[in-house]
Amino acid sequence: QICNPPMVHSLSWSPSGKILAAGLGDGSVAVLKVECYNRRLAVLSRTTATYSHSFATVACVHFMSSTAAHALLNAIREDVRADE
Repeated sequence: QICNPPMVHSLSWSPSGKILAAGLGDGSVAVLKVECYNRRLAVLSRTTATYSHSFATVACVHFMSSTAAHALLNAIREDVRADE
């Protein structure tokens, strides 16, 4: 979307201040690396999640501590095992 980029609905800085995540109106999340020496943002990745072949605006992005991330992943793994 070069001519009409999606609207930014949410921004979150990493605790280190070196990574910025942006929740976009087209359902994608852009992860950007901050390059302080030349005042630029470099795109590290951009991913889109689709549910039922429709896109939803990403209303909130948030960085979490590694402890919280591990706890969340373990809870998801347990739910997946329970469904199998």
